[in-house]
Amino acid sequence: MRQQLSRPLLISKWWLVIYITGGIFGKVLPPPSIRNFVWRACHEALPAAGNLAKRKPGIDTECLLCRVEVESIAHVMLTCSFARQVWALSHIPSQALWPMEESVQQWMRRCTRCWQGN
Repeated sequence: MRQQLSRPLLISKWWLVIYITGGIFGKVLPPPSIRNFVWRACHEALPAAGNLAKRKPGIDTECLLCRVEVESIAHVMLTCSFARQVWALSHIPSQALWPMEESVQQWMRRCTRCWQGN
């Protein structure tokens, strides 16, 4: 029971690092729209087809870009072939460093630690 109570607290504290200090964005505080997007991605609150199908059965959950997997936030941001092409062109740690068992939130936490040098 204690772990269930402490987990939201840990998530909240980690989120404060991004929301207040800029966290993964370095010393520059990103605009509210970017902070909102990151928060929504970490909390599975983006309208990916997999999430929408939970609320409204009958929605096609196939990724519209690759037509291979269910469109989840993790898939769209990290594992879709189109997302992998974007990561390959960026200077941000690639999805190859992203273990498949990690959630988007865990991946962003790990990237935050890497970028802060911890």
